[in-house]
Amino acid sequence: MENTYIDSFNMERAKKWNRACAYAGAYMERFTNNPYHNFSHAKDVAAAAAKICYKENVSDYDSFIVMSAAIFHDAVFKAGAEDNEERSGRVAGQLLCRAGYTRPERDMITQLILATKMPVAPKSLLEKVLCDADLDNLSRDDFLEKGELVRRELGIDNGKRWYSCQLGFLKSHSYHTDYKQKSTREALAKNIARLEEITGVA
Repeated sequence: MENTYIDSFNMERAKKWNRACAYAGAYMERFTNNPYHNFSHAKDVAAAAAKICYKENVSDYDSFIVMSAAIFHDAVFKAGAEDNEERSGRVAGQLLCRAGYTRPERDMITQLILATKMPVAPKSLLEKVLCDADLDNLSRDDFLEKGELVRRELGIDNGKRWYSCQLGFLKSHSYHTDYKQKSTREALAKNIARLEEITGVA
């Protein structure tokens, strides 16, 4: 993870964060071969969470907590499984203990990871931040490329049906934080238009 995202952390939190990234990376590289839900995605979500935290004026400590949840939120991901978040939370709890996180910190992080379970219904600001960060790719230019990785991971045949599913998901999606709601309207509309063109809806 680039140092840009931890510049505001004090020395103790920066050490914990660096250990957490090292443990998460080692764990996922050993046990995960997913095209999409892997350590690269975890780092991507942590970076998005850092930006949303900044825009939402989240405190340094809470930013540290939500970014730590982001780096572990998909430590375990098996397509079709219903307990990915629970298992990821357990892995996070064990490895964050080794990284020096306190019990209250680990409990907060585990709760945030559970909040990403679909369909999401985040209540606290930090839950909203993490859920928005997890689906940050929906409003980015690389949306179709990331979607292709998801398709391969789920084992879904390529074609109009897949893009139609993506289109339906995008049309029904809404972000939860004020920042993402206000800043992504045009980007979401652009990606919807791209999918409509592909599927022939427009």
